[in-house]
Amino acid sequence: MSPALPAPVLVALLAVAGLVAVRALLDAVGPGGSLRRDVARGARGLLAPLAVVVAAGCVATAVTLPSSWWPQVQAEALASLLLVQNAYLALETPAAAPGGALAGPFAHLGAVAVLGQLLLGAALLAGLAARTGRRRAGRVLAVLLAVAGVTSATYAWTRAGEPAAVVALDTGAQAWAFAAGGLLAVVGARSSRSVGRVLAAAPLRVLGALALSLYLWSGLVAAFYLAWRERPELGLRGGAVVLAVTVVLAAATVAAGRVPRVRGVVPVVVAAVTLLLVAGAWAAVTAWRPGAVVTVADPAHPGAAVRLAGYGAVPPAPVVPGPAARGADWAPGGRTCTTSALAAELRTCRDPVPDARFRVVVVGDSHVEQLLPAVRPIVAERHGEVVTMLRGACPFSTTSDTVPDDAGCASWNRAALGEITAMRPDLVVTLASRDARSPATEETPAGFVDAWRSLERVGIPVLAIRDNPRLPASPGPCIDRQPAETCTVPRAALLAATPPWTRAGPLPGSVTVLDLADTYCTATVCPAVVGNVLVYLDANHVSATFTGTAAPVVAPALLTAMERRPPGY
Repeated sequence: MSPALPAPVLVALLAVAGLVAVRALLDAVGPGGSLRRDVARGARGLLAPLAVVVAAGCVATAVTLPSSWWPQVQAEALASLLLVQNAYLALETPAAAPGGALAGPFAHLGAVAVLGQLLLGAALLAGLAARTGRRRAGRVLAVLLAVAGVTSATYAWTRAGEPAAVVALDTGAQAWAFAAGGLLAVVGARSSRSVGRVLAAAPLRVLGALALSLYLWSGLVAAFYLAWRERPELGLRGGAVVLAVTVVLAAATVAAGRVPRVRGVVPVVVAAVTLLLVAGAWAAVTAWRPGAVVTVADPAHPGAAVRLAGYGAVPPAPVVPGPAARGADWAPGGRTCTTSALAAELRTCRDPVPDARFRVVVVGDSHVEQLLPAVRPIVAERHGEVVTMLRGACPFSTTSDTVPDDAGCASWNRAALGEITAMRPDLVVTLASRDARSPATEETPAGFVDAWRSLERVGIPVLAIRDNPRLPASPGPCIDRQPAETCTVPRAALLAATPPWTRAGPLPGSVTVLDLADTYCTATVCPAVVGNVLVYLDANHVSATFTGTAAPVVAPALLTAMERRPPGY
């Protein structure tokens, strides 16, 4: 839904915020100032409009959006009010909700969390500076800001190779911009008259009064406009509508804040705590609704097992996982992880099994990771151990196939191949194809086959499993609005009649290929729900619940594959 604030814009806004905030703090710690009074005023100015916008977003979600959105919005509402939304967005799986973790209606509040944390940090530094005496406080505060800025800039430099959208959510990596603005305020205080006249200009005072409310409302209004209109972009007309509504709401919020009220920050804190309790209660009620808890060990929820020959009729039952449980229905990784000696970016994870009889390595990207709920019980029943080597958007290959020329992925794959060769597991489970969004795009890259040949040369058999079809959109909103049986995509639009590895030349004899196309799809359509179990969490990731029900389908191929060790090994 709403986009995160672009990193360069965030840096500019934080610098301006640092300039304004530190100038106010200099007055507060100077002769005649009151740090406690000014900090309380700043807290009111930030928390009050934030609470109003979060409350409006929760009401709009409960009234207008499908219940599949509720868990994500509830979590983001709590994180936003606690000023930790940036940490929540950084930690949350990006595709864990209908639109992804960075696509919720409160995604833009990650920047507000960063701002709030920096304002709190600046207030603490001002408090320390004030202890040195009011005449020296300004100089001491400048030194503290300089130290903080240099430390932050150094830390930001160490994260230079990471995605900008992720680094933008790291307060430590953004503090340098705020500190730079603060140092400008300290320098400007030396010529405070001219700076003061500029900042006191009528246009800047009006913009300053509206700025926070404009930002808070703009993201929310844009998010719900896109959701209600079911469009990916605003466009010129949509942008005009969003701007007009945003200005009206922002002006109303600022005007309401000027109504006589009880002084101090206590009323705002009480209101925020009340809103936290309401949001928490909403989340609890949602979690206890029928169908919200994953319970598949019963005949009413056979999932993929209905594809087995001779399976009977499935009784009517609520679809699982329900809306409240979908955000957590991802395949868990191993409990014990170590960094490979071959490459720092390669981590091997496992659930240790004492005296394991055999070992199975699952290697590749998130699309092979989601098969773990099917693989694990098969291996565990036979006292084996599962080891995972996983990297997002990097299927196991000798090259980088998802993102061409991704040197990091290619390096990771080389390290994974070396680690597997040294480990000598009894079986490697990986993908047999990728990009099954249409018959024209699904492929078995040459790098896949080359990696399998490398394993054959050292006597390691492979189970290669066909990737799941990728839908045009997440089916969650569809099944929340209408009967699940209507939420389908024609099979012919997603999958070719013959699997792609048949066009990849001869495969190594140690490779067993498992085609799960008939598990995901019927002969004509690929449905969102199979056996009363939701197949997809988003447009291309399969729910752990559904994959777990596929264990009986996967077991025969997995056991056969382990027997295909090349002669002489």
